[in-house]
Amino acid sequence: MSFITTSDILKEAEAIRPDFERSVHKLAYEVKGILFSEMLFIEAVARIVGATRLVESGTARGQSTVILATRFPHCPILSYEHDADSPDVAVARARLAGLPQVELCFGDAVRELPRVVTPTDVVLIDGPKGFRAIRLALDLLGYCQPKAVLLHDVGRPSHERAFLESAFPGAVYSDAPEFTHAHHSLDTGVEEAIPLEHRYGANPEQTYGFSVGCLFYEPHIAYRWKRMQASWTGFWTRSCDSIKKIR
Repeated sequence: MSFITTSDILKEAEAIRPDFERSVHKLAYEVKGILFSEMLFIEAVARIVGATRLVESGTARGQSTVILATRFPHCPILSYEHDADSPDVAVARARLAGLPQVELCFGDAVRELPRVVTPTDVVLIDGPKGFRAIRLALDLLGYCQPKAVLLHDVGRPSHERAFLESAFPGAVYSDAPEFTHAHHSLDTGVEEAIPLEHRYGANPEQTYGFSVGCLFYEPHIAYRWKRMQASWTGFWTRSCDSIKKIR
């Protein structure tokens, strides 16, 4: 796959935004859901790489699933939720009713996704979180070779974001200043869902929103080695954080 930049995503997002807005303007925002501007970023990536199927982990209340199904009506979507007994499942089922291309699945994404993901897929990981999500992404890229893996909640400052920026300099993020400047207005009306320090213009050192990071499959990358690095970094940062709490 050729190198894809934030500029490429900006160009695609600008082209699809008018239709995106028409599609989602009547959709209610669900708390804990991915922001509309972040969903535009995800759609732009999926269209650039030519996804033929979308695989999502972390259905929750179905916010991102509904938008993906609305925007990709002829694309199969597998959405995995870990807890079949979660009260969010009933909300998700109701929102996804009448969307036949969506298959709601249950199980641990760490175990299930490596069994089902293929090289033509685009994967969105919104659960698990933290370094567990990064390890899952690297397992998928190393063994299943999907076109792209998107990770939600990888904003600055965080240990996870620092690792991704160091290990994957070609990764792209929805909180890139040029992207948020162009498209944060899509989130008008749902600002209360965004922590104060992560709202647009609040603090240049903080990420806007929750941030989506994207890793594209690159055959020359040693993903097994990167996964080992992620495991060690996650262990080290957890240990350091625990020591700080004790002190």
